[in-house]
Amino acid sequence: MSLLQAKAAAVLVALGCTSTSTTPTVSGFGVVIPVVLNKRAGATSFLPQQQQQQLPLHGASTISSRSTSQRKAPFTIMEASGDGNGEPKAKREPWEFRRFVKTLVFFQGPRRPRLPFSSTARAERRSRRSRQATKGAAGAEGGEGLPPFLAGGKGVVLVTGATGGVGRRVVELLRQKGVSVRAMARNKSKALAMLTEGKETKGGSGLDVVVANIIDKSSLTPSLFKDVAAVVSCTAAIVRPKEGDGPDRAKYFNGITFYEPEVADVPKETEFEGICNLVEAASRYSDIKGKTLFACLPSFQEEWRQWGALDDVVMGGVSESGLRVVPGAGETDAKSSSGSPAAAAVFSGEVKTSNSGGFVSIRTRNASPPLDLSAYDALRLRVKGDGNRYKFSIYDSPGWNSKAWCDTFDTVKGEWMDVDIPFSTLKYNFRTESVKDPPPFSPDSIHSFQLMLSKFELDGKLNPNFSAGPFELTTSSIKAVSIETAEERQNSRLVHLSSAGVTRPGRPDLDIDTEPPAVRMNEMLSYLLTYKLKGEDVIRDSGIPATIIRPCALTEEPAGAPMIVGQGDYLKGKISRDDIAELAVSSLLTPEASGLTFEVKSDLAFSTLWEGAPQGTPARSYGDILGPLEQGVTGKEVDGRQDSGGRRKRSPRRLRRKKRTRRRLCES
Repeated sequence: MSLLQAKAAAVLVALGCTSTSTTPTVSGFGVVIPVVLNKRAGATSFLPQQQQQQLPLHGASTISSRSTSQRKAPFTIMEASGDGNGEPKAKREPWEFRRFVKTLVFFQGPRRPRLPFSSTARAERRSRRSRQATKGAAGAEGGEGLPPFLAGGKGVVLVTGATGGVGRRVVELLRQKGVSVRAMARNKSKALAMLTEGKETKGGSGLDVVVANIIDKSSLTPSLFKDVAAVVSCTAAIVRPKEGDGPDRAKYFNGITFYEPEVADVPKETEFEGICNLVEAASRYSDIKGKTLFACLPSFQEEWRQWGALDDVVMGGVSESGLRVVPGAGETDAKSSSGSPAAAAVFSGEVKTSNSGGFVSIRTRNASPPLDLSAYDALRLRVKGDGNRYKFSIYDSPGWNSKAWCDTFDTVKGEWMDVDIPFSTLKYNFRTESVKDPPPFSPDSIHSFQLMLSKFELDGKLNPNFSAGPFELTTSSIKAVSIETAEERQNSRLVHLSSAGVTRPGRPDLDIDTEPPAVRMNEMLSYLLTYKLKGEDVIRDSGIPATIIRPCALTEEPAGAPMIVGQGDYLKGKISRDDIAELAVSSLLTPEASGLTFEVKSDLAFSTLWEGAPQGTPARSYGDILGPLEQGVTGKEVDGRQDSGGRRKRSPRRLRRKKRTRRRLCES
């Protein structure tokens, strides 16, 4: 055996790719190839041990030894003659052994022997016990009745306006239910004093207090929305009595006695432009439109590094591919946070059918711990293709030579498109063959993903859209999403607190003198209600599953008064802040709330003081309360009609024009 052959065998041994027998093997990537040292031929043969007669997948081959002058060239692959004498049968394209080793190193790395009592093993056991204890603690604290995206401490709820009268109550109720909360405020010391008695929050406490302002777009960073699965928007322009108020804002919180009001903020900035900023940032950085697994943002650099090339070089082929994040490769109308053209991940290279090859792919390293996507029912890829048909695989087991759940998708050359891969349509495959009687798919234990261009379909037949040669697939994001169906409504991911009366200023069917002060004084209050309505429209047009709550006058009375909900924006009255906080939290947990805009008040006159519900009063069923309400009812004037139910449907062209206009207003 030559020195070069000895080095090659040593590399394979160091990588842990060999068996404990005297005959080493290469394994782990869908192929097991015994390495036979053929002294007579002076070559290292990748052939089976049974007298080298049973050819491995894609044909057996030998690697010829290289002279000293040829060491910089790749190994030359020759098809085996089958008689064991090492004589070449026919020349094949050169095979790059170094790239083969590089692939093994990227995905498996050098394997070091570990004793069960080693420090590394002890650390792994401690980490595993810690994850189990955390999961158990989350279940002990609460979690019953939580939707999948919040159960077990999976997702974070971002609460804006967390120091407000309703916001701080929302934070408290969410924590009581075992939900992780990120409380957003403009003043951290004030927020800590209200929420934690002045103590700094620590990791694992379930509460994170952050400083940000929806008016300041630069403060809405990707880190603010990391792991955020839902948002409760409690931010509002501050309204105070003209005559002044105490530091505890007792007059404002009273809610019953009328004081001449004035606004301390600019309603256009807080109620409209700030909502534009919040919706845009949440859509880009958070999981409220689905869990973002990969995106071309600075916060996802490490995630993209987990992808590596896994081409037919592992089978003796010569195809080559790679993945790189390219600035400016994203969609032309998408911009990065710096204002430059957005980046995108480009999967490209050249696929060849030489040496019985014919596929290129990229695959992620195994996730540790595995991903839990049980809150979702599909993956959504945003891609620009080249006309080829690609295969996407999901592995719910850690083995590299394991079966996978697969689906294919076609692309249109040069066009951006959303590709949905429903979990319900995935096919269980081993390499290119379907597996009969597959086990159930395990979305709560996802180990890795693979994106492939292959000459074979899922059933072993030829890919009709395959063409050898250069290829390029550009990807801007991969998300786990819930695909809404007519039979099942998604839970809201954004709950927004607005105000009753937002559609009333200027409405001809109303007696303005009988309306609440905010309606009568809308112009004097810098069009407060007008901009609240514009903010609502931004949310309704965002595509985010949302609930918009319009409370009447807020009071400091205890919760539990009889509650009335309505649509069409006609209700007048009062409602407790405790009740609104409970309603906001319940809207996240109640599917019937998704897509609704409604008003709410208590069934009490202003002059009647509510002292609390009698002991033993049953808890409200918000599913029953909100179930009869209709989606799409806002109380606005639409085409000359009040849409208080049965409104005329706007044409798609008009909706697109209105959405573009609102986007320009947000950007101006």
